[in-house]
Amino acid sequence: SFHAWAVEHGDEQQKLAVAMNPEAPEDLLKVLAVRGGKPGEAAAGHARLNTSAVLGQAELTFRDCVAQTLSRLSVADAKALWRRGCIGPNHWLWLSPEVRMAVPGRDGPTGPVCDFETVFDAEANARHSDPETRAFVAFIEDTPARVLDMLATDSSAKVRRSVAGNRVTPSHLLETLSRDGEEEVRQAVAANPSTPAVVLSALALDVDWRTQLSAAQNAAAPLDLLVSLSTQSDSHFRAAAGRNPTTPTGTLEALSQDTEKQVREAVAANPSTPLRTLTVLALDSEIDTRAAVARNPAAPAELLEALSHDAGVAHRYGPIVRVAVAANAAASALVLQRLALDGDRDVWGRYVVKVPVASNPSTPPSVLLGLSADKDKGVLAA
Repeated sequence: SFHAWAVEHGDEQQKLAVAMNPEAPEDLLKVLAVRGGKPGEAAAGHARLNTSAVLGQAELTFRDCVAQTLSRLSVADAKALWRRGCIGPNHWLWLSPEVRMAVPGRDGPTGPVCDFETVFDAEANARHSDPETRAFVAFIEDTPARVLDMLATDSSAKVRRSVAGNRVTPSHLLETLSRDGEEEVRQAVAANPSTPAVVLSALALDVDWRTQLSAAQNAAAPLDLLVSLSTQSDSHFRAAAGRNPTTPTGTLEALSQDTEKQVREAVAANPSTPLRTLTVLALDSEIDTRAAVARNPAAPAELLEALSHDAGVAHRYGPIVRVAVAANAAASALVLQRLALDGDRDVWGRYVVKVPVASNPSTPPSVLLGLSADKDKGVLAA
């Protein structure tokens, strides 16, 4: 269906449209909710699901973006923002050490408004009355273990969730938090790449399906768990095993023959899937599966060359297999040169193949020069 295609292959706006559609199937909403982002946030709030906990992942993603931006601020910019009151204690934890040492406290009527040492004292901030501040401390990876230990028992689930999602949180704390009464905390533990295998095995049996799927998709999941999930009756778990890059080769080969399209797609998109299996999936009767092979970063140039001739068309979105090849950095220069001449459009009149060629980092300069003369705005923007 179009909904299923949009969830797997559409852009963010298309996925968001599915998440906000009152008629969207529940299984697709679950997939969007687990993957996060704006579509995941919308899916989490859908009337058909009770997934408010998934919103936590969107918040963590946003904080990560803010943290990266602040860590790149120059001393001059940080000083200006500090003097204007735009940077407070919550933000200081994300500034670079150079900036921290250079930016003075903002002057107040009786002196600096904020004590410089206290601003950088993680233990002091961990006792802050505002749970958001405590959550920020728990989120930062240079927070000392003793402070994380203190925050792991915080009264706020948001704070405990930040501890559970922190990659430097000690194993014994992750094990404790895996038994937390709040689903959002257990889900964060299940998604943490530092969570011990034995804990992930236990979380794969959690009562919350989001926690189960997060454990199944964790790259640290033990092999016996992945093999077990590959035989589950629920196709979502088989797909999670097929998507996990650490799933054994033999299991991936077995899943590539699954009767459910979404499972074969997951295997086709897995960079760990062996070449012989990708070659078979490239001939799959489902266009979405062939497109997943074309998007796979491990697909060799020879296989992409064959897929670049795929004549399949997906509903309104055109030749999605050729589109995927055009976007794959592993595509050869000759393939990209030929696809740059592809005149296929979608129902909105957009050149669906030319645009990804124009934005592909492997596209030769001579091809880009030719595309620069194209009159289509979408091609020029790419």
